[in-house]
Parts: sequence; C-alpha cells; structure tokens
Amino acid sequence: MALIAPRLDAPGATRPARADDPGARMLLHRAQGALQKWPEGFAGFRARVTVGRDGHECSGWVTVRPGPAIEVDLGDCAERDWARELLEAIAAERTPRFFKDGDGRHAISFGPEDADPAGRPVLVHRGADGTASLRFRIDAAGRLRRREEHDPDGRHVHTAYEAYMRATPGRVLPIRVATMAYEADHILRSEVAEDTHCLVRHAWLPSGRRVQLSQVHGATIRWTRLAEHVLL
Repeated sequence: MALIAPRLDAPGATRPARADDPGARMLLHRAQGALQKWPEGFAGFRARVTVGRDGHECSGWVTVRPGPAIEVDLGDCAERDWARELLEAIAAERTPRFFKDGDGRHAISFGPEDADPAGRPVLVHRGADGTASLRFRIDAAGRLRRREEHDPDGRHVHTAYEAYMRATPGRVLPIRVATMAYEADHILRSEVAEDTHCLVRHAWLPSGRRVQLSQVHGATIRWTRLAEHVLL
C-alpha cells in the first residue's frame, strides 16, 4: 500500500451535490450484502476466551450480544479492554443492517476508470458539501477489496480486504485485513488482522483473531481465541 494517501477531494473545496448513479449504488449494495451477517433474531453467544499479547496470556469467558452488548470476565487481565473493544467491533460488523440505513443514505457514484486490479472506484458522498469521504474498490467477483475513509481533519484510514473464506452460500467472511491510518502524508499505524471463524448450528461466529500492530514506537502482536461457543 502506498505511503502517501490519495485525496478524494481538495481540502476546503465547495462542490455541488452529487448525482446518484444507480449502477454504482447497486454494485456497492451487493458487495456489502455478500458479507456474512448473523441471522435475524440472533440473540448472541457465550464462549471461553483466551487473550494474549507478546507471549503473555489470560483466559476467561465472554458473552456477546447484538447491539453490541459485550460482557468480558477476564479478572484484572491487562488485555480485558482490548478484548471488549475487539468483540464490540466484530458484533457491530455482524449485526444485520439495511443498506438504506448505512452508506445507502448518501449519493453514490463511480470514480474515474483506471487500471487498478482491485476494481473501479465507488464513491460515497458523505460530505456536507457533496464531497466523497468514502471510496471503495470492488473486484470483478463483486467482493470488497479496499475501503478508504477520509476525514475533514486530514486523517485517512485505508482498509484492504486481502483474503476471504466462503461462509453461507453466496456469503463470505474476511480472513485477512490490512489497515493503515495516515495523518496528512504520515503513517500513524499499520495493522494486519487474521481471523478464523466457526459455524455453530445456524450462525457463523468468531473463533480467533491475531493482530500485528506497528506504530512509531514499535510493534505489538495480540491475539484472541474463542472456544466452547454456546448460543444464547
């Protein structure tokens, strides 16, 4: 991934409201819809959890409900808050949500065609002045490959979906995701997350995540493993 983050729009530019492109809207809707979600009416699960950082581990139990509502029983483990934040993010990703209530609320259009193998850019115009603050790349198979978020404060977060696994027919789950955060042209952090998943009756649940985080002050490896899942 390039060191210098591409800008979606010139800072401070005032632009008219963007016209919505039905083709771009449908492409993004289908790509997001292909990501595996929890079933309607899913109440959550309980599982044994092991959390580690740089060779040190602690174990306990977690209860995960949509919402998200997370209960973490890890005693005074130093990684307890990280485990909670991780499971909150996973629960938010897996909870079903209508497209019209998310990115579908905004105008969506194609960006200029180019030779990028990750696919033609799809822009979501979330800015109050019609600027694009989200850019997606969707490959020929209809899968999300990149997501670029640009904030007015000059921060940018680029997410690359490097690998998927098949889940329920017609659905996929990411198994390797790389994220880079920038401020202006400087990298603040880079992160590579590798996930594992398991099918418990009718629901795909997280079974593990290994994260390698690199920042200015050094690198850290964290992981979590979940087992003995019980549906609520």
